[in-house]
Amino acid sequence: MMVRFRRYVRMFETLKALEKEGKVLLMRPQKDLCDLFETNLERLNASYEMGLRYAESRMAALKEFLR
Repeated sequence: MMVRFRRYVRMFETLKALEKEGKVLLMRPQKDLCDLFETNLERLNASYEMGLRYAESRMAALKEFLR
């Protein structure tokens, strides 16, 4: 399990460096509301709504990145 975690940390550090260079635009949730196996519909809907609001707030940055 530690190998997987270290690989994740390394990958995320690489992505943050690429974001600073302007080569990628990271879109990630500000907080986790549910996991991959969530079945609670309220939590799933809350997570979806949070993601939708986040995407809307980052739309200008996304359009600028894609130019």
